[in-house]
Amino acid sequence: MLNWETTSALLLARIARQSESIGLLIRHGHDSDATAVARSLLEHLTLFAWLAIEPDDESRAWRARNPADNTLWWMASQVRREKNNIEDQHVHLGLELSPHQRAALKAAKKEVARLNLPASFPKIRERAEEVDAHWSRRIDGWQVAEPGETGFLVTFRGHYWTLFYDGSAHVHPSYAAILRFLGSPRRSGYQRHYVQPEPAPPAVGVGLAITAYLVADAIGIADESLGWDAYGDALRVLDRWDEVRAPNLLLDVARRHLGRHRKRFGRADGALVRVESRAHEMSFTKVLPNGDWSQLRNTSGTRLWHRDLPDGTEDIDPRKTGFELGPAVREWLDLFADARWLSRKPRAWPADLGEP
Repeated sequence: MLNWETTSALLLARIARQSESIGLLIRHGHDSDATAVARSLLEHLTLFAWLAIEPDDESRAWRARNPADNTLWWMASQVRREKNNIEDQHVHLGLELSPHQRAALKAAKKEVARLNLPASFPKIRERAEEVDAHWSRRIDGWQVAEPGETGFLVTFRGHYWTLFYDGSAHVHPSYAAILRFLGSPRRSGYQRHYVQPEPAPPAVGVGLAITAYLVADAIGIADESLGWDAYGDALRVLDRWDEVRAPNLLLDVARRHLGRHRKRFGRADGALVRVESRAHEMSFTKVLPNGDWSQLRNTSGTRLWHRDLPDGTEDIDPRKTGFELGPAVREWLDLFADARWLSRKPRAWPADLGEP
């Protein structure tokens, strides 16, 4: 009965080796086998992410309790399964259990009964739901979306219907999987089909490409639950640091520049700028010399960002608008580095950007 500390380390080691295997298989054109391994990686990661949950809110009825108890429950389910498998195996193979084996199985059964844990361990879909509910509130960059909404595909519930569900076709015998090895009739008109090597696609498919982000999710959870400090490095490898971490950095920089002020005007890189902290949001406004202006706003305590332009307001969602937050945040960090703060609102400040 391994504890949480040992189990978490072993699961992370397994996830790391599986990600390496996926890369090797892709490199050699074995995408079907890589997809099968990716499905297994998702299962290991979903288990790790669920075991690490320690609910601290009452928003739902949680099956997870805390990492120690969650791990004990999983270990008990493993003992039950292995006990039944060993007994069935010996019956079907006509083998006799040794006195040592019988004693071990009896001791395992007694230990599991003593723990008095539920017999049914949560299925992967149930674990995925709690993983999304828990970690989306704690890890920057974790997708928040419901079924049918944009972004649901990259939640753990969405991964079940894509990588796990579709991956089953590459784990178990399936018509779709074996068709990849069927060659079309030749142009000569001879209608016989041929067995061929699995064709290598021109680019890595979305299902396999997502595994790199799954490994980053594992690192993010390890940061939160095991005291690691590697999630920032993972985001840089994936070129997502600006998108995920920089927004919070910008808010921290703005608070330092505001100090005790609620609002400050300044000049930076030839433009007029204003940073303002309101009751429920922080706003960043830039006015160019020709009068054009733009504004970024963050709803306090959330990851919701908005962009205001003279022709209207839009929520920042690159999947819908194509506008990415990362570059805009970098621009504002540069503006803060160059800013010269003024003692009052400049006369050139546009009238339609006056006091709210």
